[in-house]
Amino acid sequence: MRVHIIEHMDLLGRGFIQEWLQETGQLVTSTRLHKGELLPDPSEFDLVILLGGVMSVYDENQYPWLKTEKQWLKNVIESDKHVLGICLGAQLIASALGADVRQHTYSEAGWWPVAFHPHARKHPFLREAAIPESFFQFHQDTFELPDKAVLLAGSMACTRQMFSINNRVLGLQFHPEFTPDSVQYIAKHLHSSLKEGPFIQSPDAMLSSRQNCRASKQFLFSVLHNIEASVESEALSLSS
Repeated sequence: MRVHIIEHMDLLGRGFIQEWLQETGQLVTSTRLHKGELLPDPSEFDLVILLGGVMSVYDENQYPWLKTEKQWLKNVIESDKHVLGICLGAQLIASALGADVRQHTYSEAGWWPVAFHPHARKHPFLREAAIPESFFQFHQDTFELPDKAVLLAGSMACTRQMFSINNRVLGLQFHPEFTPDSVQYIAKHLHSSLKEGPFIQSPDAMLSSRQNCRASKQFLFSVLHNIEASVESEALSLSS
């Protein structure tokens, strides 16, 4: 499978996504938008993975490449490509398809439960995926659902945590890709930038729950495996 990674910053990297890509031998290309790199034609990949970032989708004056990325992403989705967006990536999907993205009443940071709707278990991307007790959250924005999107999960602070469109596009507000090192970096270097609130964990609480990364990794690997199976199934149907 040809996988293209969209990166928006250098701080936290690809996390467990990189491990899955290497273990499964995917053909990987990438664009680092914050480095001025160009976006590829959709014909050059089967799956695009949009990673997170500290910026917001509406920060186009400060990050002018956001506008270009959203226009490109709309074209990618309309080309029926598979798309996985995480945190900022999910918000970019929503914004590219005309949905509102805005600062949320509550920021979330730390390990928080995510409730999956009953119909989510039947989604092909979640087949046989074990749901962890909590996922790592690190966001201040939320989004409305784009047209034709199906809501799959929510949390106490943020009702829109996961959505799907046409069984090809998946948006996740939470971070299953974060490794223990990712959590440690946030707890030690980024926590001080957060505003206090009911859904902001202390650095100690973040660090004491780093074992949750293993369950998140297993969930992520299941999702990626199911997306790969969907890509391969579509390729077989087109060739037959």
